[in-house]
Amino acid sequence: MRMTPVASALLLALAASAHAAKAPLLAPLQLGVEPEVASMTTTEGRFDAASGRPLALYQPDFVAARADAETMAREFLQARAADLGLQRSADLGLATRLVRDFGPFSVVRFEQLWRELPVYGSEVVVGVTPAGKILQVQQMLEPLDHEPAPAATIDAAEAILAAAQYLGAGSEFHHAQSRQMWWIRESALRVWRLQLEPQGYPGGSWEVLVDAVSGEVVRVQDVAHRFDGTGRAFNPDPLSSAQVAYGTTGYTDGNDASTAQLDAQIFSVPLRDLTQTGGVWTLVGPWASCLDWESPSGTCATSASGTFNYTRDNDNFEGVNVYHHIDTFMRYINNTLNVAIAPYQYAGGVRYDPRGVNGDDNSFYTSGSGRLSFGEGGVDDAEDADVVVHELGHGIHDWLTHGLSQVQGLSEGTGDYLASSYSRSFNHWPSNQPAYFWMFNWDGHNEFWNGRITNYHLSVTYQTIPGSIHTAGQYWASCNLLNYNSIGRERSDRAFLLGLAMTGSSTNQQDAAQAVLNAAAADGYTPTEVQTMYDNYTAGVTVPANRRCTYVLTLPQTGWAGFANGFE
Repeated sequence: MRMTPVASALLLALAASAHAAKAPLLAPLQLGVEPEVASMTTTEGRFDAASGRPLALYQPDFVAARADAETMAREFLQARAADLGLQRSADLGLATRLVRDFGPFSVVRFEQLWRELPVYGSEVVVGVTPAGKILQVQQMLEPLDHEPAPAATIDAAEAILAAAQYLGAGSEFHHAQSRQMWWIRESALRVWRLQLEPQGYPGGSWEVLVDAVSGEVVRVQDVAHRFDGTGRAFNPDPLSSAQVAYGTTGYTDGNDASTAQLDAQIFSVPLRDLTQTGGVWTLVGPWASCLDWESPSGTCATSASGTFNYTRDNDNFEGVNVYHHIDTFMRYINNTLNVAIAPYQYAGGVRYDPRGVNGDDNSFYTSGSGRLSFGEGGVDDAEDADVVVHELGHGIHDWLTHGLSQVQGLSEGTGDYLASSYSRSFNHWPSNQPAYFWMFNWDGHNEFWNGRITNYHLSVTYQTIPGSIHTAGQYWASCNLLNYNSIGRERSDRAFLLGLAMTGSSTNQQDAAQAVLNAAAADGYTPTEVQTMYDNYTAGVTVPANRRCTYVLTLPQTGWAGFANGFE
């Protein structure tokens, strides 16, 4: 029997799932996704290996005249246009996409326009202080020396239909968004860029480019920021609070059964700022919002009294557990660290489904709708705070940058770092215990899957990290946790988030590390703190037990605040 490409892809996906311990990422459906651009790094920045064009400038020697952030960023871009490759076409324009003020500096995001349409994958990100000092620049621009494709012959609805047919999806979507753009390859293709989150198969969050002239699907990528394990949470998980290993009497999943030992590790916690609807209290608040949009259904508890007391054998436990940890972590970032972060896709608390993904052993964040979904295979994912905050970490990354990077597993490592920072703050495990360096203590490191680690820098160097995003991300998490131990949780977390805000969708670990250093210096961190972070990032030694990380960075000067051109 002759099979269509979609039917063939479906069979391949089904065959893969028969042998996988976790839900596959549907790689057979991926199309037209090219590898990361080869680059070289110096103390000045990172550069395209083929053209020499800068992809990231770490500390440009430039101070703009005092003005608003956008004006200062544009002054820099105009003055350095030739160096940046911004004069390749008279038709090139940069449209301001977003300006965010973080206090010690602002971040201005531009997108590339050509013949009145945006260019896919293009952006320029400029960090600038109120005094006009340019801190760091990220850019990914396309050369525009092609003949443009003719006018579109299919509309957005027809493009969505073509994408759905390719994916084997139905006609119903949790989220569907379309935008006409240029896709620059050997020629300038006019495409519809679609963000689709299908109801049912194949799930996930798909970015699909459809040729707006021919209707051909030319690029497909699942951009759901998935967790490839399982997990749930207590405070933060029952093994850590009890300081025991999985498999100790009473400390196994047991097909979601309660035990006296596990019940003893469930603590009374506040569920702050709940919303009353129709005479009952719901798990909906300013920082977290329980919603049920995936199978299995009926997962968001309500209470007439406002009391939500369950043990883990009750399916309502997961929704309460996730609410508490998301609410706690989002308040910590916004109120304690004073870094304003919230979903841009909607108003209100972070939306999550505590029992979704059709019950599979997987969890993920979808950037189109800005929501978190937690699966149930193995240990329920929503029981482990490491899983909850890891997936929330993808959202935080996206909400800071409006298009996160997975180059060298940057977003995976971001999720791992934030989750580990949160779990370590409970001070359960001493640093001489292996579990101190474990990610997913309850969800992983058991018969279901191996989990991940946060001392990965002792096994590899930055120059030798492997290509898998989940494996490579361990290095980024490990290096930042060195800062956690050296300068403390709050100082490390704030610098990490401020630096992450200065990154773009093509940022790699090296760029991000420089951004964190630059952000710390701009934020008034002491010379000792900045030097310590720099040493953690760069001072790799040959003895694994003492080794730090091996990024190649530039130590920023400190004391920038309040000075312009050397005077105030």
